[in-house]
Amino acid sequence: MFAQCRACGVPKMIGKTHAWRDGCIVDKASGVANLCVYEVYNHNTFVKEMGDNMGLPLDPIIYNASVHASQNVIDDMLKPHPILKKLAFSLPLYRLTERIICNLYKAIGAGGVDLREHSKRRRAKAIISVPFNLTQCLAITAGALQAVDGIPYSYEIVREGEPTEVDFIPSSGEAGDEEAYERLSTTELTPNQSLPGPAFTPCPKCGVPQAIGEMFSFDLRRGVVKERKGRGRVILGGVASFNALFREFERELGDPIDDITIAIEKESTKKNLADTDDIGKSWDMLELREHLALYGTGILQEMEQDGDKVTFSVANVYVPPLVAGRLVGIWENWHQREAAYDFSVDDNTVTLTVRPKA
Repeated sequence: MFAQCRACGVPKMIGKTHAWRDGCIVDKASGVANLCVYEVYNHNTFVKEMGDNMGLPLDPIIYNASVHASQNVIDDMLKPHPILKKLAFSLPLYRLTERIICNLYKAIGAGGVDLREHSKRRRAKAIISVPFNLTQCLAITAGALQAVDGIPYSYEIVREGEPTEVDFIPSSGEAGDEEAYERLSTTELTPNQSLPGPAFTPCPKCGVPQAIGEMFSFDLRRGVVKERKGRGRVILGGVASFNALFREFERELGDPIDDITIAIEKESTKKNLADTDDIGKSWDMLELREHLALYGTGILQEMEQDGDKVTFSVANVYVPPLVAGRLVGIWENWHQREAAYDFSVDDNTVTLTVRPKA
């Protein structure tokens, strides 16, 4: 149940279901960019700061976006195998399917999510421990139930604390709002495969890039993934969830959130670099290219320097302002001065120019 590769320590489940290619962490079954490595500090800082900027509680927006993203991802993983999907969601195999999904949540660092006392289309009980973000853990669990049962679920928190005990309550009808399901679909997340990405040295046993096991430790019983350097917590977060969340924020505000997101991500990136004693660290193109691709955030195609001004072109990017904010943060940490930038996105390719602020 908690099998890890003996050579690199990465959960075997990740190596069996995902591949690092095209600058992304791709689900092998569906071919979509499914995961990206993301610092939990960055995630929760983004949620807090965005809530302060919007002046309203974000939990309902986060929950709605993440429920549908979770359901979509599970459906996409099984879509190429319709017979397997039918079997996986049928009696009595659905219980095994739910255990596999919960183990996947632990493998990616979401926390300890355990479903108990669930019968098809009936109330389910969940125990959630050390979540990276409680609202999103509630949402991905509800999304899994919706995928398995085909009906929507709401929740009631029975007992708060560590762990949190939750009841998931089924509703009548088909799973979720059809308009929301279509709006938050993941069909645009298939990376361009014609672009050459960096070649990573694979683990000889599981095939995952060796650097992943060298950089991160995996505690599968608790569902916690940490950096070995700096020991900050990370999650192999769902690209579909981030993508849906950004679109929902923009829909709520009626305006793009790129500049707000870049500013928040920039500061979080600088804080993380300081925590790992990398203040003033310089980056060459090869190092930065490998960093972005290992994290599943795109392929760095060009990095042109003109004095202190740098222009980046990154392809196969599905959370563009996060990637842009990270690059601006890396530049500011590198040059130890405030930056100005120009940012654009065309066909999932980010073009970013960073220069000293006048």
